[in-house]
Amino acid sequence: MAYRELSRFEKVARWFNQRRIGTAMLHKRSIRWFQKTTGLSNYQIQWACFLEGVILTGIVLYLIDPELLVKIKTDGKILTEFVTEKTTEIINYGKSYYK
Repeated sequence: MAYRELSRFEKVARWFNQRRIGTAMLHKRSIRWFQKTTGLSNYQIQWACFLEGVILTGIVLYLIDPELLVKIKTDGKILTEFVTEKTTEIINYGKSYYK
């Protein structure tokens, strides 16, 4: 059986697929190594990753607007005012649409 020549698109797709699989395997190996060295279970690793995400999100929010966390903490009305304002806009739009 003769094999046909792969198109340029197929070659590029195959190249990316091989790199994707290689990256996934590298990630698996690094997680297994970390688990062996620390002795953590899968569940504990998941919680650690969750907490890492929460901490990184807090850092990014702080870098975007350092006063944002203070505003939310000191004035809990910010969120409720925003929700109430948007809800009122949606209701008014609905009333005007169905008149």
